[in-house]
Amino acid sequence: MNSALMTLTLTLGLGLAIGSTAGAGTLNASNEKDLHTAANVDSVVIIENEQAKLFSISGGDPAMNGTFLNLAIQEFSGSSWIVYELANVRDFKLLGSVKKGFLKVQLVRDTMDSDGNISLAKSILFINLTGAKQGSIKTTEQQ
Repeated sequence: MNSALMTLTLTLGLGLAIGSTAGAGTLNASNEKDLHTAANVDSVVIIENEQAKLFSISGGDPAMNGTFLNLAIQEFSGSSWIVYELANVRDFKLLGSVKKGFLKVQLVRDTMDSDGNISLAKSILFINLTGAKQGSIKTTEQQ
């Protein structure tokens, strides 16, 4: 991934304003805490008509799921985000929604049976965004 695309991804991922870097020369590692957190962002899906984004953060056990899925809603002021922790998954995909204010997300999770065998399970997470800017959302999951 080229550095311009990586910077764009990190900026979109957490809404950070990442400063420009010098041209040729020696750069020192950053001690900026927000940049270290941003480095864990795996992917970002912008939901423009909702002023929102889904983003995943790596972490947890990579053998079972290992990706934390989050939903960020832009506050009324547009300067910060309200973040909801949705699920611990292996993968996700934003699906088409039937109307404004609602999201459908396909979740793919690792599940383990009583014998220790791991298999994939898919489900659909329905998200009602009414009240999201006030601090709460309603979700329903269907297998």
